[in-house]
Amino acid sequence: MSVARRPAVVRQPDRHRDLASEGVSVVAGDVTRADSVAAAAARHDAAVDVAVRLDVPSREFFTEAAHALVDGLGRAGVGRLVLLGIGTTLETAPGMMLQDAPGFPVEHREFSLGHVAQLDVLRAADTAIDWLVLAPPPVVLDDGATEFHRCAVRVPGADQPDPRGPR
Repeated sequence: MSVARRPAVVRQPDRHRDLASEGVSVVAGDVTRADSVAAAAARHDAAVDVAVRLDVPSREFFTEAAHALVDGLGRAGVGRLVLLGIGTTLETAPGMMLQDAPGFPVEHREFSLGHVAQLDVLRAADTAIDWLVLAPPPVVLDDGATEFHRCAVRVPGADQPDPRGPR
């Protein structure tokens, strides 16, 4: 039985050969270029985006990537997209994102706003792609923590939280 090859798409494959393993090939690509996204995604059903560039302004990078993903994956016929977001975009109260809360570190705000801009692009996109952003909480819990986590479902374009409530 052969293992299907999945691409780990990076800008500089020579710097990331350690990602290669059984079933994973390292290929060159640029998440901010739709033609590159389409080429890398050809013959695949889904895509996962965990890309970030810290040498480019956050809003510029995340919006360019979101546009390129929607365009490129659409051209490639890929129907599902999972993106890694950031917990600072989660609401701490209705209409209040953590990044807008008093005391939020100003030095982290710009990076968080890049993720908000990415969400804005995805929400406005006229696409058949079923997309989901996973936003882990912006805290590191101690090993002995007894905290619990909740999950809220948001449907793009919906004005209200999921009526089933937190999961």
